[in-house]
Amino acid sequence: MNAIYSDYSPIFLYVDKYRFSKNWGYPGSTVPYSLIRYVISGTAVFSLGDTSYDVGPDDVFYIPQGSVLSCAAKEEIAFISIRFVGSVQLADTDMLCALWNVPFLHNFSDMPEMRTYFEKAYASALTKTTFKYLEIRGYLNLICAQLARVSLDNFDKDETLEEDRFIGEFNLYRKSTGVRVYCRIHQTDI
Repeated sequence: MNAIYSDYSPIFLYVDKYRFSKNWGYPGSTVPYSLIRYVISGTAVFSLGDTSYDVGPDDVFYIPQGSVLSCAAKEEIAFISIRFVGSVQLADTDMLCALWNVPFLHNFSDMPEMRTYFEKAYASALTKTTFKYLEIRGYLNLICAQLARVSLDNFDKDETLEEDRFIGEFNLYRKSTGVRVYCRIHQTDI
C-alpha cells in the first residue's frame, strides 16, 4: 500500500467559478471525473446518490468519480469547482477515500488558506502563462492534502509514520566479543 500512497496524485482537468440563481438545479447524472467544490457564498443541497448534503459558505464538497450528482440551490450560490482524475485507479474504488478517508463535506471557515488555494487555482487558469498548469496542480495537491488532514476517521498518524520510515531489522553477531545486537533501521537513520 505504501507505493500507492506515494504514487497517487490528482491529475487536473478543469477549473471554473460558477454563480447560479435560487432556482438553479442540476438533475442527477453520473460524473465521469472527480470534483472538488468550494462554496464562496449562498446555500444549496448537493446530493451523491441518495445522500443529500446542505452546503454553505466555506464548505468544500468532494464528489468522487463515477458518483451520481444532483444539486438544488436554496438561494443564489457561487462556488469554484475543480475537475480531476486520480493517477492511480482501482475498479469501483475512490482512491482519496480509500487511502485517506477524505470526507465528502467539510467546513473550512477556520482555515482561510483553503479558499485562497481555490481562488489562486482559478486565477491561474485565467492567465496566459506557460506555467499556469504547474500552479493549478500545486494548489490541487494542497487542497487534497488538506481534505486528507481533516478526516476524522483517518488512520493513526504516528503508527503510519513509523511504518513508512521502517526499512528493516537485523540481528548482528560479533564473533570476537560474542555480543549479539538487534538493529532496526529507518529512513531517518540512513
